[in-house]
Amino acid sequence: MELKDLWTVDHFGPNDLTHFRISIRVCNHHELLVKKCGFRLICKPLENDIEVLLQDDQLLDTALFYEVSHEDNPMSTKENGLNMVDLSIERHRYSSLWSLFKNVSPGTEMPKGFVLVEDSTISFKASQDLYNKFIGFFLCVVFDVEGGEKEVSIDIIPRVNGQRRNEQSGTLGSFDTDHVWLQFFRTNALWGLLEGAVDFGQFDESYPIFSLNIRVAGATVKKLGYVLQSNPLEDALKVEIEKNRLMDPASLFEDRGNPLHYAWSGWSGWEDLCKRLEDMHGGRDSIY
Repeated sequence: MELKDLWTVDHFGPNDLTHFRISIRVCNHHELLVKKCGFRLICKPLENDIEVLLQDDQLLDTALFYEVSHEDNPMSTKENGLNMVDLSIERHRYSSLWSLFKNVSPGTEMPKGFVLVEDSTISFKASQDLYNKFIGFFLCVVFDVEGGEKEVSIDIIPRVNGQRRNEQSGTLGSFDTDHVWLQFFRTNALWGLLEGAVDFGQFDESYPIFSLNIRVAGATVKKLGYVLQSNPLEDALKVEIEKNRLMDPASLFEDRGNPLHYAWSGWSGWEDLCKRLEDMHGGRDSIY
């Protein structure tokens, strides 16, 4: 949530001081009791500005600041002495949304057309022009359950140049046989900052590394694959991908249509996607 959406301050100069307050209420949920509530202020690197804040009668507790260009170092509320729930931006922000765009069904084979990944991490590079072409990310995981029915949970950790972004986690359900899990994400829901665009200006290189680590508990991953849906690419971008080896070209699914047609139309939508991928790649798997 942007600060301007919470507070509107007119004629607020760089040296002016004011108090900002926010009240959080839960309505129409009589059985719900709020036990803890906390907040963080997400900001760009403070550098020397932190000294000014400390001089002004400690207007803010410096532990409230969360600098977005941090290294991959998960925050701990206990280590920072904060009496609050850990609401850091990279964890669980989208966990309530990802389950709307999944399909889990019995099976042992991955549909044709998905690019197979040999370990648990998906990785590719992209320029800003290329990333802006992306519409959505489709994931496919074939998992095996042994020893009776078990609850299967997942944890997906996206990173951009090693910086942790919007972690997805949750439970797929309880299973006692092999299943195929198909999942859709909007790319900014994974790698964007608070669902916004990726700030390419913060990186020194032109082609940041986008990665996705998938962890599955309660089952064994047999196959892992993915495709990226994109708008049609210009020839110059295709040359750029090949010249700089940014990604496997087979992982790009050029289709200007709405990806929710596939992800939010029940099994028939996923069947349409699998058929399109199979036709596009001639029914051959791609291993990158």
